Amino acid sequence: MIEWEYLAKQYKIEGARSRFEEVCTAVLIRKFPERNVKSPQSSSGDGGIDIFIGDLGTAKADIFQCKFFLNRLGPSQKQQIGSSFRKVILADNFRASNWTLCLPIQLTKEEHIWWAQWK
Repeated sequence: MIEWEYLAKQYKIEGARSRFEEVCTAVLIRKFPERNVKSPQSSSGDGGIDIFIGDLGTAKADIFQCKFFLNRLGPSQKQQIGSSFRKVILADNFRASNWTLCLPIQLTKEEHIWWAQWK
């Protein structure tokens, strides 16, 4: 098991966030070896996309958003999740068939309730 807190201490938050995205990409490549799994170069304006499966702009793609939240999901984290999702559904240069949120934490009961109501 990967110790996410260790990554955060070792690489600082930005470096650990990047490592988390790399791990998520590797898992998806292994899970879907026959599909076109891509991770665009990281930038602050990623449009809500950290990883995608398919071809952006020509067909609907499966979109994955990686959020490196080590603590609980507070109002700020929930706002960031909503903002990323809105960017994807409002994009005019690609279409998503699915949007998946990747987190390095196990949700609490209350967070599961929030997620079920929000999604």
